[in-house]
Amino acid sequence: MVQSGLSVPLALFMSLLVFAGSAQLTALPLLVAGAPLWVVWAAATCVNLRFVIFSAFWRPYFMPYPRAYRLRLATSAAT
Repeated sequence: MVQSGLSVPLALFMSLLVFAGSAQLTALPLLVAGAPLWVVWAAATCVNLRFVIFSAFWRPYFMPYPRAYRLRLATSAAT
């Protein structure tokens, strides 16, 4: 991100705030091109909406498990 023209603090902030790599790849060219911030947020949101669809699909399969077990699965998958 820094090689594309972003400052180091902004690149660190984006890495901490935006978890999905696909959203970072979507936002980065827009930021470098000087697009308005609302366009960057809208594009990243649209890219991340697929996770809402994935979650809705998998919900019936994971609902029988206790909440603690589901949280453990979610955190172990993220690492």
